[in-house]
Amino acid sequence: MELFNWTRVATIHQTEEIFSMTNDNFRVMYNALFTDSMSNNTASKRDETNFIASSFTDDPSIPLQQIYDADIRIIHAWMYENKATVVLCEAIEKGLTTRNYLWIIPGWYTQGWWKTVEKDTNGKCTIKQIEEVLLYSLGVAYYSYPEDPNAHGISGHVCNVL
Repeated sequence: MELFNWTRVATIHQTEEIFSMTNDNFRVMYNALFTDSMSNNTASKRDETNFIASSFTDDPSIPLQQIYDADIRIIHAWMYENKATVVLCEAIEKGLTTRNYLWIIPGWYTQGWWKTVEKDTNGKCTIKQIEEVLLYSLGVAYYSYPEDPNAHGISGHVCNVL
């Protein structure tokens, strides 16, 4: 986030413990990043309008409306695949999926996960619509470091170099 000077972000997550914990950890890292940056005067002033954290169980329309109203364009989404199709479909309706928005989604979804959108949304959105949204998204997979920081990975590099 710091590399791209992204200071205004939103999170939306499914109310499952794994995603709630991920969201809480992200919030801590976000606050630490901008607290450190502010002390060095390298980032713009952080305030509560720069970060929105929201969750949903079944209907994501209210959290998405809050993100829209706050005009935040970097959106981290943590949820299972079947809810991701529902969220992105609702986001399409709210205008949150143009090239002016970046969706950051889990990279561990199965190949072709969005192809269930018509079933997941009762035909409200099409596969083609979701594919267009995915053009302006990042799939992020997290990997843990090996126990030996000097172990060589597939790339031939060691973790402490990366």
